[in-house]
Amino acid sequence: MRFLVTFISFISFGLYSLADTRVSGTELLNTLNNQAKAQTLQLKDLPQNIGGNAPKLMQSDSVKLTQKTMEVALSDEAIFQGVIKSVIEPLEDSFLKQDITSVIFAKDSTQYSFVLKSNPSVNNEGILQSKWTSLDKVQNLSQFTKAMNAYLAEFKKIESVELSPYAIKTPISNRSPLTFQPNFFTVAVRADIRGFDKKNNRRQDRFEFSLNAQKKQDEGTWSADSFHLDSGETLKTAKASFKEVASFSDVAPANYLQHKAIHRDRYA
Repeated sequence: MRFLVTFISFISFGLYSLADTRVSGTELLNTLNNQAKAQTLQLKDLPQNIGGNAPKLMQSDSVKLTQKTMEVALSDEAIFQGVIKSVIEPLEDSFLKQDITSVIFAKDSTQYSFVLKSNPSVNNEGILQSKWTSLDKVQNLSQFTKAMNAYLAEFKKIESVELSPYAIKTPISNRSPLTFQPNFFTVAVRADIRGFDKKNNRRQDRFEFSLNAQKKQDEGTWSADSFHLDSGETLKTAKASFKEVASFSDVAPANYLQHKAIHRDRYA
């Protein structure tokens, strides 16, 4: 799994500038690993700009504010790995198996929505493209899982699934008053599902959704208590758009042939 949620860009501030400071790769990696751990942060040490009790930092204190913001961001990133393990990875596996499990979802919530409205398909050089949006119909868990499984059943076989969180946020009210660590995340995710439909056409679905992840206090794991589909599209084609050919000989080394369009000494 490849997940990375970027809160701020701290390289540009020169905090880890290899041009200014000569450090070994091992030292730099150890520094990043140590700072990428969940930390117990003190509210008295955090400025009011980011929800703490310390005096608000002005524009002239931008470097210090950046450092404090980075401490919170890196700590949140470390805690968010629990959401990936408890929610995102099991959901990805459920998509791949074409069977949405309710284990990762809160049973008593009614904040689910997976109802599609598809637009007419457009043929683009043999590839059928259909955009779709959500009807924002609120569902309980039973209705939601039924709708999700009906959608997945449109595939004869799913070959690959990638769920990529790209943004997370936590209200200050959902942070511990003692450690400032979050117990709740709103997560925005991009989904990419590829496989074959019932007519053996190649199909790729790309869509975005958001969910709320809540920490289970008694278990220390996470569950999702909401799911909202935003928008997406479906691409279908009867055959692959690209083809690569490899030829092998029993005597001579293998020759690899790749067909490319070349225009003025450049690949088109």
